[in-house]
Amino acid sequence: VLDPILLHVFIEMIGIYPVGSFLIMDTKEVGLAVETPENAEAARPIVCLLVRTKKDRLRKGQYVNLSDRDPQTGAFYRNILRCCHPQEFGIQPANFLV
Repeated sequence: VLDPILLHVFIEMIGIYPVGSFLIMDTKEVGLAVETPENAEAARPIVCLLVRTKKDRLRKGQYVNLSDRDPQTGAFYRNILRCCHPQEFGIQPANFLV
């Protein structure tokens, strides 16, 4: 039997998207979860965006906090559509996290 209190503590420790999770956003951007800030929602990590090069490879882009909102509307700038396996894109997350 799974203890709901322990599950909550576990999620608070590692976040819903642990470091290295490959995320696809509603902005058609892709990125890797690199951190879950303590003062943010567990479902809104800091992400290193991955940008396609002219040779159709992915490289590190800017770091963005998915908790950031538009000050006028209060809407989040980016939302996670889905999490997928990095192998779908032919990458090793460790190459982008170090």
